[in-house]
Amino acid sequence: MSSKSWKKKKKAAGKAKKSRAAKRSGRSTATPSSAGQVSTRVRRSPAPAYFNAEDLDRKLQGDTAPVAETAAEPAVTPAPEVPAETETPAVDAPDLPYSALSTPQLFQLRIDLKGAKPPIWRRVEVRSDLTLDAVHRVIQAAFGWADAHVHQFSLDGDTALPEAQVRLDETIQEAGDSLRYLYDDTDNWDHQIKVEKILDTTVPADAPDAAVTGGRRATPPENCGGLLTEAELAEVLDDPAHFDIAEADARLR
Repeated sequence: MSSKSWKKKKKAAGKAKKSRAAKRSGRSTATPSSAGQVSTRVRRSPAPAYFNAEDLDRKLQGDTAPVAETAAEPAVTPAPEVPAETETPAVDAPDLPYSALSTPQLFQLRIDLKGAKPPIWRRVEVRSDLTLDAVHRVIQAAFGWADAHVHQFSLDGDTALPEAQVRLDETIQEAGDSLRYLYDDTDNWDHQIKVEKILDTTVPADAPDAAVTGGRRATPPENCGGLLTEAELAEVLDDPAHFDIAEADARLR
């Protein structure tokens, strides 16, 4: 072999050795760029994988199912403190003139609309053991009021009686006893309830709680401003003298 051929083989072997070394180191032979500069491509290592310790442990045990991520528990808002319940104090009734009768009686009452000229009144028979809230409904029916306004019962004219707690026979029991009933504090329909007589000392088993048995003249219309005289009522009523017992009593049924 000539010396020239030997040099060519040696030179070719050197280039091959360099090429293998460049590949092992992740670099390629530099090639001229369009700008005359050397461009080198660098092999990038893959991004490190962050492992889950629990995943790794499960894989080592042969379980390849992925571990579901545990959702963060929502913050718990403490419930507001609820104040301890307190009992509603009972309404103290004023001193009453009578104790309730052990055996209910049947009262005959006359109820007058105070200040009316001529008189406007109703006569009713009622059980003595009715509470005042029941008596209120009897008066509304007897006069034909609409139960559209405030009202109150009183003994002295000022202190309202607790209607659901007080019985009629705790306020009146004897002939001549009276009780006040005020309806509508704007028109001020002021009623006087008076015991005319005791019809029966025991209430018959078939007796109704109340009945309208008499009366005179028509009830003034509501919200008329408290008109009470015959001339005033003639302007707002077709017949101020009209009164029908059957109609009044039917309103109780």
